[in-house]
Parts: sequence; structure tokens; C-alpha cells
Amino acid sequence: TAPPRSDPTRQEADELLSRALNGISEEERDQIMTDVHGATVASAAATASRSIHERLEDKEYVAKKLSELDAALNAIRTKPAYLRAKVQAPEFVTNREFRLQFLLADSFQPRPEAERLVAYFESKLALFGTDKLTKELTLSDLSPAEINCLELGVVQRLAGTDHAGRAVVSCWPTTTREPSITTENKLKSFWYLVNTIGNTGTIETAGVDPDFDVQKKGVVTVVFGRGPPGQADRQTLWKIMYLFRSMPTRVASIHYCYDDPEAAKSIVNLAIKALDPKSRARFRTHYGTFPMFKNVGNNHLQKSSDELPHLNKHTLKIEIKSMRINKLIVRIHADFSKTKKRCTNRSTYQVFFFIALFCSSIVFSLSFLLYDHVLYRL
Repeated sequence: TAPPRSDPTRQEADELLSRALNGISEEERDQIMTDVHGATVASAAATASRSIHERLEDKEYVAKKLSELDAALNAIRTKPAYLRAKVQAPEFVTNREFRLQFLLADSFQPRPEAERLVAYFESKLALFGTDKLTKELTLSDLSPAEINCLELGVVQRLAGTDHAGRAVVSCWPTTTREPSITTENKLKSFWYLVNTIGNTGTIETAGVDPDFDVQKKGVVTVVFGRGPPGQADRQTLWKIMYLFRSMPTRVASIHYCYDDPEAAKSIVNLAIKALDPKSRARFRTHYGTFPMFKNVGNNHLQKSSDELPHLNKHTLKIEIKSMRINKLIVRIHADFSKTKKRCTNRSTYQVFFFIALFCSSIVFSLSFLLYDHVLYRL
């Protein structure tokens, strides 16, 4: 979808946030506050993990929820991408572990789960096409421009985790150091990274982590919006925030960091409107200067609505080298370059060796002849 022509007002954004909080249960609200503020998130995450583990171990409960998900899917009339995927590869769409991701993302609530599942295939079809609709995506499915987007740090998974063991993903949707990176490049790289962050399972489990560690703990997302709102890429921001509606990965919190006070009156409100109600309840804004955001867990934020969860010392640095995928790519390129250089150096050394050997043999021969001539004269 396209962003609205004008940014929502602060009043409209506040109403959306208020409705989002009023539309959830008290238990969910407490869990959201714990996830966002991070004050007791470590113990709460452990408790939540036990609760999720107990639910997953209850086969009758899981079977009931999966049946409710099927009923909710049947109630949705318009779902062309989902139906296409089901015809194309029914074993992928109906895979138990794959569907459990959506159950865990929406706390076992069938209607939101069904809407998220349908939105998942809609966004995947729009971004990657029919051929990859039912395929477990890998880095090789991205174009060089999208890999470049990851390498430059426009979208990246930060090294390490926060103190609760949660993965942290950062994104720069409104500003880019490389003009050649398009909105589509950012969307594809962001979709790929977030949707594959917990995929460590096998082909039989549709690539899903069989222990659901990421789903139990959730993912912390940090969005950076640098500069005046008039220079911001509204379309990219809107579309990336809109993607949260289709992600099976459970998002613990979304933190929007900005350095221009005018952004609070415009671009921040646009981000709030793009989010789904549950994501809005987990959305927090932070105002400050960007050198301070390099260690946002050390209470360096100015006039922030909430503090970010306490992060490990090097978790929220903005350097590109922090992303694991980027580290792997850089390491491969570095090893290749070193190997190539060693091969080149070896060839050079061999040439010099033979030249030196040839020269020394000539010198030796001349020395021998000279010595023999001197002896003859004597």
C-alpha cells in the first residue's frame, strides 16, 4: 500500500496508540510493557518461555488451535496469494511447524493468526514473485543490490543479543548513504532478514527453528530516522513499517530513534499509522543525537518516551561489520583476496627465485673461469 498524502497529526497518532492498548487484554498489556521497558524482561521472558513450552507440549491444545486457525482462514474470503501457495506447494503451507510460528506470534489467537498468515504470502508474492512464494529463502535468493543493502548496514542483525538473549535488528529506512539502493532493495532485505532470523531448522520443518527460541523471546527492532522529516523517504518508511503486519517472527518491541524534533509532528506519526494495532502497542520513540544512539542502552537518550531495553555493551553499535551475515560475506571476500594475493605473490617469488638462480649461476661460472684463468697465468 502507498502512504497517505499527508502525515497524520499527533492527535491522530495518539488515538491510534490508545485504541491499540485498549484493544488488548490486561495480561497482554503487562507482557508488552515488560518486553518494551526491559525492566524485568529477563525473568519475564523465562516465564513466558515456560508458558509457551507448556502450550507446545500440550498436543491436544496445539491441535485445537491449529484447527481454529484453519477455520479462521476459511472465513477470510480474499486471499489470492495464500490460495496460490496452497496449490503450488500444499506441504509448505500446511506444515505444522510453519503454522506454529503464526500461532506464537499472535499468542494463539486464531483470527489475528489467519490475517498474518494471509498477509505473509501477499507480501512474499509482491516482493519475490511466484517462483519463490513457497520456497525457504536463502541469501542466494537476494540480488547483488539487496546484498549490498545488507553489507552497507541499511538493514542488519546486530552482533550479540540484549540482556534477555533477544536478537536485535536495526534498519535505516528513511536515509541511505548509497543513493543506488532503492525502496525495493530495502524491503526485500528487511523481509528476508526478519523472516529468516530464527530459521535454523531442517527442510522437514520448513526451515523453522524446531525449538522456537526466537518466537519465545521475541525480536527487538530499532528503526533510525535521521535528519529533517522533509528529507525523509516516506514511502520506504511506510512500507517497511507496514511489513510488520505479515511477519511470523514475534516482535518484542519497535524503537524509533530520531534526531530532529519536527519528526515527532510528522514522520513518527506516519510510522505509527503504518503499523498494525499489536505492533503499535509495542512502538516507542526516542529523541537524541545520533552519536548518543551508538550505545542507547547506557541511558544516553534525550527526551525519550521510554528507555530502550538494557543492551549488552556492543549490541547497538551502528557499524556495518556487526551483522553476522555481513561478517560472513566480508570474511569470504577477505579469504578469497588473501588467497589470490598469496597465489600472486607465490608466482612472483618463483620468478624472482629462478632469475636469482640464473644470475648466481652466471656469476659462479664467470668466477670459476676467472679463477681458472688466474691459475693458468701463474
